[in-house]
Amino acid sequence: MDFRKYRIERVEEKGGSVRTFLLMPLEGRQPSFQPGNFFLLMLRTAAGKPLFRPYSVASQPGEEGLLFCIKNGGEFTSLLFALGEGGEIEVDGPYGTFTLAAEDSFRVFIAGGVGISPLRGMALQSAAEGMPCALFQSAKEKSGLFFSEEFEGLAKGGRGFSYFTALTQEQPEGFGGIAGRITAERMKEKLGSLEGKAYYICGSKEMASQLATELIAAGVPKASVHKEEWG
Repeated sequence: MDFRKYRIERVEEKGGSVRTFLLMPLEGRQPSFQPGNFFLLMLRTAAGKPLFRPYSVASQPGEEGLLFCIKNGGEFTSLLFALGEGGEIEVDGPYGTFTLAAEDSFRVFIAGGVGISPLRGMALQSAAEGMPCALFQSAKEKSGLFFSEEFEGLAKGGRGFSYFTALTQEQPEGFGGIAGRITAERMKEKLGSLEGKAYYICGSKEMASQLATELIAAGVPKASVHKEEWG
């Protein structure tokens, strides 16, 4: 492994216990990566013990810095959240095979919660390349639809990008998205057809596995369903 030091350039609250962290290398250039890759982040405890955690990068290649969308919930994230802007962290990578396939003709991204992290870069890259795509983003509450303003703007840009949201718990007045979880049937209603598309799913193990199973049962080839899950 080849860890390099980075500075926490910017921290933004994203609702609940989630924050985004923009990291800038202290020396040299940031490494090249593909949308969907992950990096190993390392911090040390007060006793000097190293702690490692893998996080998918939310950046699009070409953006300055490495952007991560992280939920607080353990020893490592407690240390990270306590650092704040100006703090230093060590980073190694990129790694991973959850990346875009060149042969795709239409891409569908499905994110649950912080699963939007790798899919943000994938969606922005696909739109920049002129690839027709759709993003389905699910959260418990509206505050969990991270980067939604950015996606809404992209959908209005007329670049072949469609954006759909779903809330599984909160149903605020005026919300025009999907009530409840995202299913293959609901995706078919929005897309018109499930055929001829590649699917990229990122979320909890339960969410990702269930949706992948539904898509395959609906006739989508297994090779066209890609997923990254946790838990």
